[in-house]
Amino acid sequence: KKFNIYTNTTMNDYDYYISPYKQKERDFFSDPTILVNAILGKEFCAALSRLRSNPEEVSIWMVIESPQLSKENSSPSPKTNSNEQNGSRKRVSLRNLYEDNDAEEEDDVEEGGKIYLLRRLPLHFACSVIPDEKFGTMSDDAKLEELILKMIEVDPALCRREDNEGRLPLHEAVQNDVSTSITESLLRNFPQASQICDAYGRTPISVRKIRSS
Repeated sequence: KKFNIYTNTTMNDYDYYISPYKQKERDFFSDPTILVNAILGKEFCAALSRLRSNPEEVSIWMVIESPQLSKENSSPSPKTNSNEQNGSRKRVSLRNLYEDNDAEEEDDVEEGGKIYLLRRLPLHFACSVIPDEKFGTMSDDAKLEELILKMIEVDPALCRREDNEGRLPLHEAVQNDVSTSITESLLRNFPQASQICDAYGRTPISVRKIRSS
């Protein structure tokens, strides 16, 4: 068993597949979290500080919905609670996704017929960040690595979450040549990640090969 200092809970290996926080969505343009703003601004010290004070932000999805579909679905409809919404969710994907029937987690799927132009977690953003070559320092690299490892520690289930293109954080990590410690942490918390294809049929291994070629 492992003790999570951020959620003050003791978790066994099975619990690591389930997020300790309720899955929420916020609009990327109009309502981004402070954590995501700090990550995209490459303010890694500020992001670490925000993560410590508001760890729940690590599990909030940043989304951009398709305007055309949103307009089609704009007719009034009665509000439902989160459980009812979950039951109506359907997966909009170009492939068969990996499913773990043993873990009763909330799948990262398209909700209520919505199609997303963007749907990503802070971990996806952080793994895709490349420090500026001109202004970046070893300190920046170390802080980014610390931030990513802390996010995984806060919510290990993030390693299993796919964005709107079916990409795991590991896809982003190998494409951007992150440190070995980050890759190892992502795989340790989701060993099957190396076998998962994104919406274009690419595994993290194939993404790495394409980058290296």
